[in-house]
Formats: sequence, structure tokens, C-alpha cells
Amino acid sequence: SGCRCFDMKPNWEEFEKSISGNFRRNIRRYWLGLFDKHDAKVVIDMDPSSAVDHFFRLHGMHWPDGVSSFLRAPARRVHEKLIEKWFPTGRVLMPFILIDGEPVGSVYALCHQGEMLIYQLGWDKRYASISMGNMGVRATITEAINRGLKVGDFLPGEYRYKREWSSRIRYVSDLECFHPWHLRSLAFRALRALK
Repeated sequence: SGCRCFDMKPNWEEFEKSISGNFRRNIRRYWLGLFDKHDAKVVIDMDPSSAVDHFFRLHGMHWPDGVSSFLRAPARRVHEKLIEKWFPTGRVLMPFILIDGEPVGSVYALCHQGEMLIYQLGWDKRYASISMGNMGVRATITEAINRGLKVGDFLPGEYRYKREWSSRIRYVSDLECFHPWHLRSLAFRALRALK
């Protein structure tokens, strides 16, 4: 699978030069407007349990019918445990943009071996006009630069925002692991064969 990615720069100003002109101008305008027109701030050290609650609420605003597997109870339990364990060690990067003290945008990224793997985005739809998803990505890149990370990776999936932020594609292999004789895996493999 192809993953859109980019190399970090020593600071935000240098990174900003690496993105295309119109997109760069829009990001700068929205970011400045965020702080000029709103009582906004970026928080990078929220309590992990609060971070989970706020992030799942923000992510859920875009998937009201529950079509995101990330929102299902089993996935939430896994990520609650990961965030609780990895947030204090720096393996999770989850900056929140607050407006009037309320979380309105965030990115859930994993950090490993000098790389930031952007896993999910969440933002309040009331702020779609200022591209809150991209503002969350900008806040996350800034913190990744501050941490000395070298690469940002959006993981598989094609979306416009990934193309706009990224400068190249790299490829990963997808592995599926399951018990070969378990009833669910047999059913899954049978259905796949029929397709």
C-alpha cells in the first residue's frame, strides 16, 4: 500500500517552504486567523483519559453512522490502553486545538524510530470553514519538529489533504494474521474467495 509522507525540516518556517504555494498560503492564513479571531491555544500534554474522550468525540463528528471501525467499542478499548501506556513515554503525539477552552481539533499520531505515523484526525465541524483538520495536522507537525522526528507518514489511504501535505510516497506491506481453522477465519476466507 502506498503511504503519502514527508521529511521534517529543522523548524516550521523551513517546513512551510516545502509545501505548495496556494496550500501554504491557506494554511498560514487559517493558522493566523485561528489565533487572531478566536481565543485559541494548542495543548500537547492533556491527561490521557481526557484526551481519549475528546478525541473519540471529535473523530465521531465525521462518522455519525458509525462507519469508522475506529469508533467501535473493541477498537476504542485497544486505543484507550495504547494511549494510556504510550502517551507518557512520547510514543503517542496528540496535540489538541482549544477554542474558548473547548477541544475542537486533534490528530492521533504514533511515534516510532524517529517517525510520526498519523493515524486518525478529529475536528469539530463548526470550524470546517477554517480547515480545522489541517490546523490539527499543522499543530502535530510543529510538535513533531520540536521532538526531533525526521519523517511524517499519513499511512495508507488516498485523501486530498494527504497529497497536499506530502512530498513523496513510500510503500508498506499489509499482513493478515489469523488462526487458519477458526470458524470466523474460514468464513472470511470463503467469502473472499467468492469475490
